[in-house]
Amino acid sequence: MNVLVFSACVGSLLGLIVLFGFLRLSLGRSEIFFELVGLWIRPFLKRLFSSTYAHNPAEMANVLRRSGMQRLVENELRAEGGSVVQRPMGSSRPLALLDEIAFDPAVLWRRPLAYDAKVETQLVLGPKAQKPLVLQIPLLLGAMGYGVAISKPAAIALAKGAEQAGTAVNGGLGPFLPEQRHACSRMIVQFGRTQWGQDLIAVRQASMVEIQVGHGAWAAAGHRMSTDNLSEQTRADLRAESARFIEVQAGFHDWPLPQALPELVAFLREQSGGVPIGIKLPASDDLEADLRWVVESGVDVVTIDGNTGATSGAPPLLSDTVGLPTIFALQRAAAFWETHHLRGRVTLITAGGLLTPEEALKAMALGAEGVVMGTGPLFALAHPQLSQLVPRFTPLELLWESGWRKENLQMDRAAEALAAFLLSSVDEMVIAMRALGKARIATLSRDDLIALTPQAATLLGLPPAWVTPTSSRAFSSTRQDAQESLDLSRLQAEMSQLEQQLPLLIARLEGQKDLL
Repeated sequence: MNVLVFSACVGSLLGLIVLFGFLRLSLGRSEIFFELVGLWIRPFLKRLFSSTYAHNPAEMANVLRRSGMQRLVENELRAEGGSVVQRPMGSSRPLALLDEIAFDPAVLWRRPLAYDAKVETQLVLGPKAQKPLVLQIPLLLGAMGYGVAISKPAAIALAKGAEQAGTAVNGGLGPFLPEQRHACSRMIVQFGRTQWGQDLIAVRQASMVEIQVGHGAWAAAGHRMSTDNLSEQTRADLRAESARFIEVQAGFHDWPLPQALPELVAFLREQSGGVPIGIKLPASDDLEADLRWVVESGVDVVTIDGNTGATSGAPPLLSDTVGLPTIFALQRAAAFWETHHLRGRVTLITAGGLLTPEEALKAMALGAEGVVMGTGPLFALAHPQLSQLVPRFTPLELLWESGWRKENLQMDRAAEALAAFLLSSVDEMVIAMRALGKARIATLSRDDLIALTPQAATLLGLPPAWVTPTSSRAFSSTRQDAQESLDLSRLQAEMSQLEQQLPLLIARLEGQKDLL
């Protein structure tokens, strides 16, 4: 919504600039130019500064200040159509607390790594599964379904970009696309709450199966979507050739949850041939009870989706006010993992509004083993053609199934841009890891964070940056400890030098032996 409003404003402004520029160039310094401008602007200024608020255009300034542009537009859409507003891209509310925490770098007591030191970024999904899914980076693509959200070209471009970056593509709630599977060697297939989303042929081709219980922006609510803007081929793929609407149920008819969850997990594990079985949970205040059901059912991966997650369309009321914010949900899930010693057995993934490498790395320090990103990768697909779209079209017109420009997407260029976005994000995370003195991204923890505000310190349980901790390393260490650490570093350096000289010494000894 913000993108649409921004594009319209930019377009109008550019139109005025072009018009005045043309007049200025045509009339030069002639008084006619200023008279023409005056004829247009004087009545407006008179009304602005002389009329009462009831007849004054400045009244809109007060309306916008009170309601904001987004609320005003959404209320106008409600009045126009009389139907539920479906806002794309999730809530506009910022992620709570992430801007109020920072990383604690290594300086002297802890030393940073060399600028070219290798940092391990690999992520294993379902380490105890028969066939664990190994990713080269800890960033996963958000679940984006063909037909219910993105177009077929966009879905294939996502798969190609994921393959180039060494991560997995998630088919989302859309129908299974063989072209997407062929384009990516790591594919997560969702077992969804739809008539087309329980395709066992797709399950048998999956690198991982994810039981889709809900979505952060929708919670676990059922809903339906219009088929008016779908092509005949897409309708056929969705098994909705003559239907006006397609439905997402609130549960699984054949698998009543939560009682049937262990049976469903076992069934999918058998059908998939032993790949990891995951579950996607929208976060509620019953999170710990939900997690207990999930873990006892035997899943290998759990994705917690906060209410700041994006989607192709959801009512603003649900996106903005239903469910737990991502960071609070992650904090509680991480505490559950620690209490029940689940790390290394069940993989914890977080999702919901994480847009940048900074936010992803902070989420991992708070306890996530992997991070789902959706909005950033989606817009990365449109990056190569952005200048051809704005301001007339938004990037989503190139990507949505209902988009007017979807056939114009250049899939190979889009895939390259997506891979570049993911890999550059991971490179930035690697640089931060070197600054922290850590050689494996999996070793990040809450000990690497400090709080910048009292609120973050209290709610996240992090040490405040403005208080010297009584158990600080600076107080617990002694000069002798520092000297021992320095001696150890020197010894390691000497050992490394000897290891480098050892092959030369052996060669010399063998040469002398031959002479004898």
